[in-house]
Amino acid sequence: MKFQNNQERRIVAGGLFVLSSSLAALGAALSAMALDHMAFAASLCGPLAGHCLVCFAAVGTLAAAVAAGLAGASLFRPGRRLSRVKARSRSA
Repeated sequence: MKFQNNQERRIVAGGLFVLSSSLAALGAALSAMALDHMAFAASLCGPLAGHCLVCFAAVGTLAAAVAAGLAGASLFRPGRRLSRVKARSRSA
């Protein structure tokens, strides 16, 4: 994705941070649900019997939150040029 100016980049980075924080909150809620689920159904889900979809959903959501946060942080790096093409100097 190419950005026309720094303002567009900041808007996308801010959106990624909002997405990251939303996913982190969802991941925390799913983690609490997974812990409760493992406590009540230890014979079906847990360290002895393997994990279920609730556990994997919590881990996947938290991983997506980290990925979105890193993507947003990479767009906020100062000194990053808009284009990766180096300017050529004219030599006489």
